[in-house]
Amino acid sequence: MTQTTMKGPRFIPTAASENTMETRNSFDLRTTGARATDASRLQPHPDHADSGLYVLWLQIPRPVRTAAGSLGSFVLAPGLYAYIGTAQRRRSARIARHLKPEKPLRWHIDYIRPHANIVAVSLVDGTRDGECRLARLLAQTLDARIAVRRFGASDCRCPGHLLLCPSGTSLDRVERLALGQLVRLA
Repeated sequence: MTQTTMKGPRFIPTAASENTMETRNSFDLRTTGARATDASRLQPHPDHADSGLYVLWLQIPRPVRTAAGSLGSFVLAPGLYAYIGTAQRRRSARIARHLKPEKPLRWHIDYIRPHANIVAVSLVDGTRDGECRLARLLAQTLDARIAVRRFGASDCRCPGHLLLCPSGTSLDRVERLALGQLVRLA
């Protein structure tokens, strides 16, 4: 097996899937249903800190024109988007905040959240320095493109943390990436 070593998430080709992200699952999803309806399934496992990387999988049903701070005005096409973020503490609280469509505008994602449905969340073990690598790996693996230059990347030098997935990308395909722990919300 060929393995590429890097700090943070690791890319490991396997027979089960062409490109798999290997992570340690550090969350205990405590619900009775197969799908989450709120942030209750995003509780930290008692043995692990509530920190790490996350991917919000957003569905935008129709074209949206909006603006986000210094990024200015932009248009988002309908489709499946991946927003890559990190929380060095209280990750479950950060995600719960993202799940609310209306809130004070603080992060870039807050500006598009009223127009998008969060359909799933991936919880990925990693540190702040793995956020940009995770965005690049997802872009390459899914053949996704940067949706808005510098979106979600005001504190780093990468092109952006909001990816538009190719038409037809399904959550089943995302789940086959074995990207941390995928929690479906819709």
